[in-house]
Amino acid sequence: MTEMPPANAAIPKDPPRSAWGLYLIAADKLVKGLLLIVLGLGLLRMVHADLQETVKEWAHHLHVAPGNKFLQEALAKLLNVTPGEVRAAGIGSLLYAGLYLVEGVGLLFKQRWAEWVVVVSTGVFIPVEVYEIILSASEEAWRGVAWKVAALAINGVILAYLIRLLGRQHREDERREVSKIIENH
Repeated sequence: MTEMPPANAAIPKDPPRSAWGLYLIAADKLVKGLLLIVLGLGLLRMVHADLQETVKEWAHHLHVAPGNKFLQEALAKLLNVTPGEVRAAGIGSLLYAGLYLVEGVGLLFKQRWAEWVVVVSTGVFIPVEVYEIILSASEEAWRGVAWKVAALAINGVILAYLIRLLGRQHREDERREVSKIIENH
């Protein structure tokens, strides 16, 4: 039989939480959020612009050869993009930026709800990332596969870290509740 702690035993306080992991994930989310704001606003400014001409100007400023294979592929894809699609991409970028910024700020302040939001928002896209990797591999478009695998690995590490942290917090909460019950009896 286990011994019960004395009735006057102190209720354990919240242990100090290691913040380095949360701060690292928060920084990632905040940087992505700010970049998506820039992208979204840029797309909204380009709703009625000639996208092919704009890309050609950027390529010229960046000293990309006009015959560059990647430039030609980008120009070909932009032929059929409508202003509505550009607007939708801009608005989608801004909405996604909002999610990243909320997650990042919540993690900076060590809010458990933010950890749950990151777990859900990251976990939802893991199957999509796996599908894209499989699709890329089957199309033999290997040049982008390495980046997709790296993104999947990073998201997997983030997800595992936060799930582990949330599990530990749940166990600590249960221990504190048991201690409170024992103290009140």
